[in-house]
Amino acid sequence: MKSKYSSFIKLFVSIVIVSSALLIQSCSNSESENLSDQSLQSTVPQNSVFRVYDKTYNTPKGLQIWEAQLNKTIEMDSNIVRDGLKLIRYEYVRKIASTKDLETVKTELKKDNSLFIVYKDNSSHFSISENKEFAKGYSNLIDSLLPTSAGILEAIRAKGDTSLLAKAACVFKKNDIGVVNLVWEYNGKTLNTQCLVSNEKGIIYDKFLFSIRTIVSKITSVRSNSSKAPQTQPMDGDHIGKNFHIGYKTYNTYGSIVAECGVSASLLGNRYQGGKFATHFSINYYAYSLYSSDLGWNYAALIVPVNFLPTSESFVGGLQVAYGIAKGKNASIKWTGSAMIYSGDLDSTEGTYVDLYAYEMEDYNW
Repeated sequence: MKSKYSSFIKLFVSIVIVSSALLIQSCSNSESENLSDQSLQSTVPQNSVFRVYDKTYNTPKGLQIWEAQLNKTIEMDSNIVRDGLKLIRYEYVRKIASTKDLETVKTELKKDNSLFIVYKDNSSHFSISENKEFAKGYSNLIDSLLPTSAGILEAIRAKGDTSLLAKAACVFKKNDIGVVNLVWEYNGKTLNTQCLVSNEKGIIYDKFLFSIRTIVSKITSVRSNSSKAPQTQPMDGDHIGKNFHIGYKTYNTYGSIVAECGVSASLLGNRYQGGKFATHFSINYYAYSLYSSDLGWNYAALIVPVNFLPTSESFVGGLQVAYGIAKGKNASIKWTGSAMIYSGDLDSTEGTYVDLYAYEMEDYNW
């Protein structure tokens, strides 16, 4: 595709590549092994919400968050049933009494590393079978989601972690974490999995629920937005801008973000003597994955400036960018100077040119 601009004038380019920090949402910042006899199910959070896939719901009165999640999953799992798997019931087994007890439970989970969700040919359909690549990192996954070692706990508490995996983790707290047995029907057979749940967080981990994913939320906007109150008259020197953004988020069954990506661009400038003057721009792109490319969760994202014309007597001024987004195993993108090149075992790709013009800019704090 040829640029809409006849020439390229380089004035002042600000290219900002920002990786947005993801704040950890752990269940607790303290650890205790001196537990009372209070049942895990005795304290029900009030006015709480829960998530299943990309949807948020109010927790019914008298239910724990994880109970509401499992009930809604049973109600909504039409996308699971079509592949022969259906959650039919669950039973609360016991609370986890200490970090030592949690280590015992984690050891049992790690032994159950043969059968996993395996997606077919980069589609949304899956089977339950061996996944050797996933199994290789399975122990590390359990340790990361349920951290008990001093090293992992210190990293979470002291400096945090920007990964999606850290955001999904849950630190031990008394009367919070418990074990629930899930009963599944799969192609006429009955399967059981051990699900770990938290009073405060909801479902922490189950080997099937963790891996069942849905593609959601294509977030897109091309807008001129202002973060300050509208003025009766525009003034010289006002910061103005025009934004473009597109992104994706992928959630698993119980609402953990397992992958996300996005690209954005901003054309920036000022008002002067009744006119709008483009002076510079910024771009941003990111792609994160919760665990493993072998689950097909990977995104790749890239955005590059193609042409930038600052406002002058000869030009209105504007920015042209090219972006690409790819989804699939080992997804990657390269810009050749004229086209995006996609590689990997891909489910999908998209990309195009986007034009932002100076006359479209409005009040904008930058």
